[in-house]
Formats: sequence, structure tokens, C-alpha cells
Amino acid sequence: MKKVAATGGPTLALCDAPFARGGTWSSQGVIVFAPNIYTGLFKVPATGGDPTALTTPDANKGETHRWPEFLPDGEHFIFLAGTAFGPSDAPSGFLRVGSLHSSESKPLIQSHANGFYASGHLLFLHGNTLMAQPFNPTKLQVFGDPVPIADPVYEDVIFGKSMASASQEGTLVYLNASAIVGRQLFWVDRTGKKIDEVPGLDSYRAPRLSLDGNKIAFTLMNSGFDLWNYDMQRRVKTKLTFGSGTGQGNLEPVWSPDGHGIAYTKIENGTFSIYSKAGDGSGTEEVLLKGNTKRRFVTDWSRDGKFIAYQESQGGVFILPLTGNRNPYQFQPSSANQIQAVFSPDGRWVAYCSAESGEEKVFVAPFAGSGGKWQVSSGGGCMPRWGKDGRELFYFSSDRKITSAEIKTTESTLTVIAVKPLFETRLYRTTIGGFDVSPDGQRFILAYDSGQPNAVISLVEDWDAELKTK
Repeated sequence: MKKVAATGGPTLALCDAPFARGGTWSSQGVIVFAPNIYTGLFKVPATGGDPTALTTPDANKGETHRWPEFLPDGEHFIFLAGTAFGPSDAPSGFLRVGSLHSSESKPLIQSHANGFYASGHLLFLHGNTLMAQPFNPTKLQVFGDPVPIADPVYEDVIFGKSMASASQEGTLVYLNASAIVGRQLFWVDRTGKKIDEVPGLDSYRAPRLSLDGNKIAFTLMNSGFDLWNYDMQRRVKTKLTFGSGTGQGNLEPVWSPDGHGIAYTKIENGTFSIYSKAGDGSGTEEVLLKGNTKRRFVTDWSRDGKFIAYQESQGGVFILPLTGNRNPYQFQPSSANQIQAVFSPDGRWVAYCSAESGEEKVFVAPFAGSGGKWQVSSGGGCMPRWGKDGRELFYFSSDRKITSAEIKTTESTLTVIAVKPLFETRLYRTTIGGFDVSPDGQRFILAYDSGQPNAVISLVEDWDAELKTK
């Protein structure tokens, strides 16, 4: 987390916040923030220093704390406490109020997204309608009935974040949900030129190709999270899972090496399990790893079919054997956050991302666990994807470019021969990535983030004038 003067100038690093989920600056010179999606809220002096924990999520509920907003007294703050991945029309948590001087907090109202205070009211989303309910910032209590003040307001459902803000002087601004376009899934060549697409705009994320390059598995975020398959030859979409609901969902599929099955993360009531099922949606699901409240996401399936790689919150990269006792173990244990591990085609190497230097970079290490590791990305980067023969590793750089690294390996060493940016693009980045590469290394399937070119930002002056008369 950094700060910069409003008039410009150099930035000042305050503290680590690798997967931040909101922050708020108090008039008392304290910043309250969520450093990542796994912990509670912390406070840190606005001058920087060591953060101090303020809240503790309920691990048994898979709870997450995020999006704090200070009240006018500069001591109390509102935040969202709930489970992730619930549909936007079903409250999956509470807006709570906490204090700089206590680890205790109290619930205010049920909510599926963040809330904030303005003009004597607590503002929050119900579905895509922004509501205002009278709120006493001294007694820290809501009263009366909520009243709709704006609709439709866009919410990023995976983050539980409404795109709205209000000043204390009665000005409201929000992103109009009706004007938001979906993401696209399309193919590009090595220059970034579009050559084909999956028809339609939708909430696509995390596309993964079968090894023959003919099928794409992906997650759709509509009124929940479910998995789909697109057959490139038949040009047909097939829904694979039907398990979405409050606190439930299916995310981030990867293909089995024979192309007949998928492994994925299944979320049920705040627990994260690893499942598999047929890639055409038929048959029943099989539990590969029973869930707990640690957020697990499958990242790859080895070519020999014997191992699944997954990442775990606050635990890094793990390997799940699919033979023997099936006890998972941690790969390359480290205190640094490690994510997005993928096996090399010959199964001898694992590429992954690590933030051990403070910035995410791509590394490769022997799968056997012995020997060193090699940094592949010349700068920041993540989302590694192997070429078919293992001589090329692709990744998404921190300057938004699909990049190719030419690699040479021996039995025990790895050499990065050359690193070459291929093209710049806009990816919808997710837990395990936003693109995949064709078997011949000549095409890329992208979850393209349009940047919302048709977005409409609405501004309402004196939104609270009518409420003051009631």
C-alpha cells in the first residue's frame, strides 16, 4: 500500500497489502485496510509502519472482511463481513461497525456488498438497487425503513463491491449497471490479432484448453458461479455444473490430460473442496479433496494424470497425488505468497508465481523438489503457461503483455535464453489466470476485459433532499 500527495510527486510505501480489498483514511491519521482476502482488517499509521490486526473473521464460516469506510468521528468504521461467491440478490453477510480501539464489532444489516455512510444514512445495495436507511453515527444504529435512491447500480459480485460513492454534501455518483458490457472469449495470434471467438458477451473468466486444443472450459459469473464447456469444432456451449447459490459455486476448471474430465473448486457454505466430473457434464461429481475454509483453487493437472496442483490461501502451492494415499503436500514451502502452479509437459518442472521480492514474478523449479529455482520473468509477471514441447513458457507481464520466454533445460538445470513481449492486451485476471495457449503455441484464448467502453457514470445532486422532508 502506498500514498502520494494529491498535488503529485513521489509515492511512499506504507506496508504490505498483496491482495488488498479496500482501505479508508481516518481524520486521526490512521488507515484501516484489508491487506488480502484471507485475513481481517488491519490498521497502520498514515506515515507507515507495522500493521496491527483489528478484526478476526469467523474461519468456521469462511468469512472475509473487506471494504472498510470510516464514519465522521474518525474512530468507527463500517465494513463488509461475509462469505465470498454468493449471487448478488442473496445476502451472504453483514455490514458491521468496528472501532480503532477495539477488536469487537457489531452487525448493522444483512448485505452482499459494501456499504458507506452519507448525509445521515447508511447506503447499501439490495440486488442492483442502492438503498438509503437512516443511521445514527453516534449510537451506531440504523432505524426507520430503507428507501431506494438509485437503480441499477453495478456490483462486482466476486469482490462484493458496489460501484457507488457519495459525498457528505449530498452528491451521489454510481456506475450504471445497464450499460455494462460483458467480457469476451476470443482467439488471437502471436501478434495479438483477433482470429476467432466464442460467440457472445458474458461474464467469462479463467479459460482453460484441453490438450488437443478443441475444447475450452471456463467459469461464468452470472447469478452465481458455474462451469461451462465450449466445443470449438461443433461451436456449442454446454453447462457442466448447476450448483450455484448463496455461499456456493463452482470455479476454475482444468482438463484431465485425456480431455474427458475436469477438476475444479467447489464452494459449499464457506468450504472449498476439489472435485472432478466428466468434461461433457454427464455423470456425477467425485470428491478429490474434501473441503475446509481455506480457499483452494485448482491450477493444473499433470500430463501423466497422477497429480493435481492447487493453491491454498496463506499456504502457497500444493500437490494432490491421485494415486496411493492421496495426501496433499506443499510444493516449495515458503513464507511468500505462491500461486498459479503449472506442470511442464514432461512433468519434470513446475512454473509458478511468487511475490517473495514484493512483486509477483514467474519462477520454475524441479517438480521433484530438489535443486534450485530459476526466475523466468525479466520483471513482474504471472499466469505461466507452458508451450507443448516445454521449450517456451508464456506469461502475462505486469505491463499487460503476453510474453514468451525461451527455455533450455538439462537434467538438473534451466536456462532462460530469451524473453520477448508478444503483444499487449486486457485480461480479466482471476485466481488462476485469464488466458491459455494452443498446443502449437501459435494462438491464445483470452478472457478479454473490454475496459467497459460503454459504461455510464451517473451523478445525482441533492439525492438526500427529499429524504430530509420525510
